[in-house]
Amino acid sequence: MSVSGSRLDGARLGNGYAGWSPGAQILIHEKVLNVTYTDFLGNQRTAIQIDTGNPTNQMAVFVDGDARGVAVPGTVIYTTAVLKQASFIGQSFQYWEIPTPQDIQPSWPVDFAFYGLLVAGVGFLATAALRRK
Repeated sequence: MSVSGSRLDGARLGNGYAGWSPGAQILIHEKVLNVTYTDFLGNQRTAIQIDTGNPTNQMAVFVDGDARGVAVPGTVIYTTAVLKQASFIGQSFQYWEIPTPQDIQPSWPVDFAFYGLLVAGVGFLATAALRRK
């Protein structure tokens, strides 16, 4: 299931995501707005802020590892994310996690192939329609 940043932001209620349960997987195809990397005692995490269409609401997905080389602000990425649930001081919350930085792909090759096939299909249909006349 492909999900936009705005849909994820709209589903976020308090500390959870309505409509998804922990372990759910989604495909994200969205623009990267900001990347924050932390390394705490060897535990590397990257927070990727994705575009939701609403500048007042920030939406982040987390990567287990250093994803600064593949998630560059201003680029559009394809990636799968898994909904995780954690507890901290008796408070439970949910977040989206990308298992590894290798799971993040640039979108331009996929977008190029998709739009190329779309243009070729329209061209084929237009040629077939003109031949019938």
